[in-house]
Amino acid sequence: MTFEAFSIAERIYNQLPWLYMAGADVAFNLQRPGLADSMLARLEQLCNHCEFYYRFEAAAARARGDSAVADSLLGRLARLPQATRH
Repeated sequence: MTFEAFSIAERIYNQLPWLYMAGADVAFNLQRPGLADSMLARLEQLCNHCEFYYRFEAAAARARGDSAVADSLLGRLARLPQATRH
């Protein structure tokens, strides 16, 4: 059901970076890191300065007590090329 809803949203909002960040968050929570990686790769194609999205979502994950998702997002952010981050 979750992935079906995401598929519908993607058809409508496929240029919206937040959609892919939210999808990655859900994928991490479902223990699907490969899917999360695909979502984040799409996010990075859509934005030139992605750091805000990563930091915002990591803070939201920490606020709800999900340090594993926060750490995963910040770890990927640290591996992004500097030009993509800022």
